[in-house]
Amino acid sequence: MERTPRQQRQLERRLTLHRHRKRTGVCLSDLLAGRDDAPQGFNSQQIERFYRGTSSSALVAHLEYVIALWAALPDRSKGRPKRPPRVRHEKVELTAELRNELLGHWRRTGLPIENVFRRFANPPEGLSARVLYRWLKPKPPLSVRKDHVEFALTAWRAIPSQMLRVKSSVDGLNHDRSIQIAAPVDFTGRPL
Repeated sequence: MERTPRQQRQLERRLTLHRHRKRTGVCLSDLLAGRDDAPQGFNSQQIERFYRGTSSSALVAHLEYVIALWAALPDRSKGRPKRPPRVRHEKVELTAELRNELLGHWRRTGLPIENVFRRFANPPEGLSARVLYRWLKPKPPLSVRKDHVEFALTAWRAIPSQMLRVKSSVDGLNHDRSIQIAAPVDFTGRPL
């Protein structure tokens, strides 16, 4: 199918926009963010639709404004650091045995998950109370980060068992005693 001269001009402008995007590395939304010098009636959504090809029309003055903004930007430098590669962490299966060990430590300490997590010194990035909570839920994830599990187990082992203050009366005298118990509690720390 033969393009009309108008369609050809639109295609050339769209390709110009795409070339500037590729040359500079700046996307359209970043280019237009916070601009207050746009021409009257400027509609960034209309330019976005034109750029993506979902609209076949945009005002020429508006397109020229955007092209001029992009043309003023320098080329993407070769030495510009790229996004760091995504780190793939080793995963391990959250087996019933491993989950039971985690549950046992949690019940032994008798602390709510948030308090347990606050006791962890320098937890690895990505480990949070919410992650611990998901491990202990009735339907836990199938696999978890190995460094998270190893850290949590090591840290949990270092937390002493729950201490319960008991007042007893012997011979009419009040005695405070501390005893260690392993009382089952729910995720908020309330006794079951």
